[in-house]
Amino acid sequence: MPAADRLVVLRRLAELFSFVIVALCQIPDNRRPRTMTRYYFDLKDGADLIQDLEGSDLASAEDARSRALKSARELWADAIKPGRPLGADAVVIADEHGGLTFVPMAEALPKRPGS
Repeated sequence: MPAADRLVVLRRLAELFSFVIVALCQIPDNRRPRTMTRYYFDLKDGADLIQDLEGSDLASAEDARSRALKSARELWADAIKPGRPLGADAVVIADEHGGLTFVPMAEALPKRPGS
């Protein structure tokens, strides 16, 4: 390709990149892609802690709490069906930045009317 043609192509690419950058800057903050954080869902059983070694990438702490409550409900169901004790008393959510959130297993149970 002749040098003049390459220059035209490079100029066109520069225009396209400029257009994309301007377009991205005009996207409102609440519509921009969010970065994911890795959350670990450890199970607290008295003084013991059963660690989640893999973790999950989630968009927010609220998503992590929802996942913890869902897991707690599943653990309750698995314990209730055969009539055995639950064993765990909380899900401990640990994020990759060192933050900890405790979700008591009782929070996963349905609330009684009037309580």
